[in-house]
Amino acid sequence: MVVGSLLLSTGHEATAQRDEAKPATPPTRLPSSPVPLRPVPRIDPKADVPAEEPEELENELPQFETGVEFKPMSPRTRVTFNLENAELPDLVRLISNMTGRRFILPTKLRAIKATVFAPTKVTVAEAYQAFLSVLEVNGFTVVPAGRYLKILESTQIERQTLPLYENGSAVPATDRFVTRIHHLEHVTAEDVTILLARFASRTANITSYAPTNMLIMTDTGAQIRRMLRLISLLDLPRSGTQTWIEPIHHANASELATKLLEIFAVDTGVTKPKTPSRTSAKKGAAAPKVLGTGTAEPTIRNIIADERTNSLIIISTERSYLRILEMIRQLDVALEGEGRIHVHYVQHGAATDIASALTALVGAAGPRPAARPGARGQAQRASAPVATASLFEGTVAVTAYEPANALVITASLHDYTALKRVIERLDAPRKQVFIEAVVMELGVERSSDLGFAFHGGAGDFPTDGSLSLFGFNAPSSIDITQNNLTGLALGIRGPTIENSQQLVGFSVPGFGVVVTALASSGDADVLSTPHIIAMDNTEAEISVGENIPLQTNGVAPGTFAGAGSLGALAGAAQGGQDLGALAGLAGGLGSVARQDVGTTIRVTPHINANNEIRLEIEEEISEQGATSGTLGVVSINRRTARTEVMVRDQQTIVIGGLMRDAIQNKEDKVPILGDIPILGALFRKTSKTKRKTNLLLILTPYIIRDPGDLREIFERKMQERQQMIDRYFVFGKDKFEPHIDYSRTRGLVSEIVNEIDTVEEQMRLALAAELEPPPDHVPRSPIGAYRPQEPEDEETFVIGPGGIESTESEPDSPASVAPTAADEQEGGGAPPPPVEEPSHGAEPEAPAGTGAEAEARAEAEAGAEAE
Repeated sequence: MVVGSLLLSTGHEATAQRDEAKPATPPTRLPSSPVPLRPVPRIDPKADVPAEEPEELENELPQFETGVEFKPMSPRTRVTFNLENAELPDLVRLISNMTGRRFILPTKLRAIKATVFAPTKVTVAEAYQAFLSVLEVNGFTVVPAGRYLKILESTQIERQTLPLYENGSAVPATDRFVTRIHHLEHVTAEDVTILLARFASRTANITSYAPTNMLIMTDTGAQIRRMLRLISLLDLPRSGTQTWIEPIHHANASELATKLLEIFAVDTGVTKPKTPSRTSAKKGAAAPKVLGTGTAEPTIRNIIADERTNSLIIISTERSYLRILEMIRQLDVALEGEGRIHVHYVQHGAATDIASALTALVGAAGPRPAARPGARGQAQRASAPVATASLFEGTVAVTAYEPANALVITASLHDYTALKRVIERLDAPRKQVFIEAVVMELGVERSSDLGFAFHGGAGDFPTDGSLSLFGFNAPSSIDITQNNLTGLALGIRGPTIENSQQLVGFSVPGFGVVVTALASSGDADVLSTPHIIAMDNTEAEISVGENIPLQTNGVAPGTFAGAGSLGALAGAAQGGQDLGALAGLAGGLGSVARQDVGTTIRVTPHINANNEIRLEIEEEISEQGATSGTLGVVSINRRTARTEVMVRDQQTIVIGGLMRDAIQNKEDKVPILGDIPILGALFRKTSKTKRKTNLLLILTPYIIRDPGDLREIFERKMQERQQMIDRYFVFGKDKFEPHIDYSRTRGLVSEIVNEIDTVEEQMRLALAAELEPPPDHVPRSPIGAYRPQEPEDEETFVIGPGGIESTESEPDSPASVAPTAADEQEGGGAPPPPVEEPSHGAEPEAPAGTGAEAEARAEAEAGAEAE
């Protein structure tokens, strides 16, 4: 067992001597019986040997036995090469002895068995080619490593150093992996890469490089020669201009079109010039040149910007399109954060209000106006009017998301930075105002009443059922009630008229005299202190009062009862009773409405930088008045003040007041008799009322700057409540202290944690944006060009003598058609002679020059190594 890598070194540096004492190891049986190999005379590569057919030797392959000394052979020596289930180490040892090459065989390679049937003898070079084919079929390849060749899996070929063949160099038609660089003249490398991927082997790698329009192909030499033949059929010159649409990812399409028209000259001729051939293009012509093209053909017709899709419409030849595309790739770069969607959480204000302000700002400012691209950029810029500067580079959209109180902003980094400064100013912590209002109302009322009432009457009920009455203010003397006796009251009442109870429903005295005198006074002192807290520039309202019922319409009680009395007085007693009953039913008719009364304060504070407060105040005080009229209508007394004042913090002001004096004199008398001096007092009644009202509306604002101010106000109000309890009540102290969970309060530590979370989130988003591959500009097919579609099933295309054929094959199977003579050549013409790999030495450098020179150099090196 061999540990590590099996290093089979042959040649003059390492020869093994036969051990004469030990018998030879039994040979491994091959399909044909091997015979001892006779040495072949050395061939001098420098000798002038005429070209002749390979020499036929009777030699057979040596047996697989240890200690066999290396015997040099000419590449043209013919041998019998038949194998059946040969192990990979034995096969490598056999090829090493035949060709003199040094192999490194890792022991971790998977085991394979090779079987080769050759009915006729083959040369040593052909045997080596068969060895490479066996490796390629089993997924192996050889890779040069100094003077050795490593045998590796084909899947590891991308990380190895392979022979590199430049553009124009001949590639050997072998199954060894090599790398070939090919420059395309007329088609784009991206399109050719897509097509060649269908013809390459399973482990091949084809890369396109758009700036120089080159292909970098890594595959077996035979496959690369086939692909080169296919490229020669595809890379044909195209005549005339074509149209491409190139989307712009980061820049403004209009600005970029203007810039490109300044860099590249445009053919402004009306007639389309004839496209010169490649030969004439090399000689040059007097025509405007595209920057960096090296050709004189007018290749750019126009570059048009489509603002709706932010794309460029390029009308030019393909070569000019590639150069324009390279310039676009350099100009259409993304700034950090450009074109991203930013989410900004509003901390203190309302997202909808800030979004409305920003939308108005963006709509008024708008993006920077781009000059409309024309045929001549310089001429257009000189003649265009000077546009006013704008605040934003591109399109900006601001949307408010109310559930999270956040702003969703779509803008570039520069525009978002400008908007963020505005948002930070608008979303600053707003101050609050605690407003304490005081309503002080003082009322004084004085009244006096002096009156004389008398009556007399008689009735003849049995005869005609009538009743006769006369007098002044008769109801007071006829029915002496508690109200009539208020104050100082003097009176006399005669006997009851007979049967008056049956006539009018109550007893009526024959005569009566009442004298009343009353003086009354009343004082009222009302003090109410509503208070409210309001946000700066935000309206606040407080209302303290009650909701009272009011009768809006109906029939006053006693209306129809009076009619019944009239009927009784007329002698229709029964009819009067009926009307009285009807009046009793009608007394409850009517509808009731409700009215809010009390104290209402609406205030909007505005705080400036000097801590001065502009207050917009609307204060209303309403109360229930006295009942008036027969329907019992209640009046509403309302006092309203609406004003704007400018005050300082904790400055008490009187925003309104009312001083009212009301004097009411009332006199009831009998005409003429009441005007008689002295005696007229018997025929009149006088009352006098005097009212004085003093109303003051006082207001004191307190600016709330921090939570400590709120705590101070809370403690002050609780102290006032406790003082009231101690003065007017006998209850014990009931101190209110709200529960506070200090673990959830916001302090210095929470501020630091929130700031760290914000920074980490920004870093995460920035890293995610960097890892995301940015959009790139790659060559595209012109409008109307054919782009091959990917086959739905596993299908490969094989180039054969009859052209391109479609055959069904396994995905992992190699090409089923061997390269023909037409496929062996690169540029057409007669097929070159077969290129043989250099043998008996180290791996040569990549051949340069023509195929004949490379073959001669390889044979010379092989002969020198054999010598």
